[in-house]
Amino acid sequence: MEIVSSTSPKRFLLRFRSEPFLYLTIFAIVALLAVFVAFPLFRVMTYPKLSHYQEYFTRSRWIRATFNSLTMAVLSTISITFCAFIYAYGMVRTNVPFKRLLETVAILPILSPPFVVAISYIMLFGGRGLVTHKLLGMNVNIYG
Repeated sequence: MEIVSSTSPKRFLLRFRSEPFLYLTIFAIVALLAVFVAFPLFRVMTYPKLSHYQEYFTRSRWIRATFNSLTMAVLSTISITFCAFIYAYGMVRTNVPFKRLLETVAILPILSPPFVVAISYIMLFGGRGLVTHKLLGMNVNIYG
């Protein structure tokens, strides 16, 4: 009997034969990511000419804006990481009053973006929406 290591190509082929749907799904996900994420990013990065990038990195106002953006990103990341650590430590290691409420509040940022987008669509394109009613003067029903 032949011993096959877990990283050998032979083991990969044996596993592929036993679970082809898994590997086809992984391939499909990677292909979709390449088409819808990597390719558009590549196009955006290669669209400007080299002279545009040279102009961007030689003008002081763009350099200052980039520095300000990076500074803000670093400071906000550090501060929120510190706050999140204190919050998590307090929730796990101590007996905080209203612990269940605070756990629920921690989940709200995960739940709120879809609702905010849905409400904004209704406010823009609803029956009395800004775009449909005020700008275009239409009387539509988006609810079905």
